[in-house]
Formats: sequence, C-alpha cells, structure tokens
Amino acid sequence: ANSASVSGYTINAITGALTPISGSPFAAGATSSSVVVHPAGKFAYVANIGSASVSGYTINAATGALTPISGSPFAARVGPRSATTTPRPR
Repeated sequence: ANSASVSGYTINAITGALTPISGSPFAAGATSSSVVVHPAGKFAYVANIGSASVSGYTINAATGALTPISGSPFAARVGPRSATTTPRPR
C-alpha cells in the first residue's frame, strides 16, 4: 500500500498565512482522507481509507508537532472516511 502523510501548519492570527510545523509532513496510512483534533487539543486522528486504519497522534502543545500514539495506526473496518471524537464525560 502507498504511504501517505499529514501536513501541519501554524496560522498567523493577523494575516492567515500558513507556516509548516517542524517535522511536517507526518507519516500516516494509505489514502488518508480526513483529520480530526480532539476537543482538548491534545490528540489528532487520521482516517486512512487505503489501509483500513486510523492513525493517532499526540500534539505537542508548544510546537504543534505530531507524535504517533503507541500502537498506531489502529485497525478499522474497510474504507474509513472520517473519524470523530467527543469530550470525556466528567
């Protein structure tokens, strides 16, 4: 299977200009289709259609860099097109 990647950027709050995050692009599974960030901003998940998996990452709060979560990518059913997250109940 072909490998894919996820590109990360910082956004200039005044101009809207994008600047690549150090280390970007980050490896992901084949035919990555969508990215979702957990509401707390600590984790990101990528649905990989071509490899029937979901890649999970921690997000470095200072730099925005992505680090694969142990065990990632996680097996999914055939053709995941998107992922979603919810806040943890209190």
